[in-house]
Amino acid sequence: MAYSHLPIKFWFYSAYQLQSNVSVKELSKTLYRPYTTVFRMVKKLRDNLYRSTSPVSLAVRWS
Repeated sequence: MAYSHLPIKFWFYSAYQLQSNVSVKELSKTLYRPYTTVFRMVKKLRDNLYRSTSPVSLAVRWS
């Protein structure tokens, strides 16, 4: 993400691992980063990924 001190490969690897339902604790051990850092990164990824793929509810007007 923008203005992050983490390398971009961490972001892509985390996004890839989130598809496999990996826990934040396991991901922090894999990346050798503190739990709080990985938790914030995963939170940002989830917020942005799910916001962009959420279905848009359209109101249909029947005449």
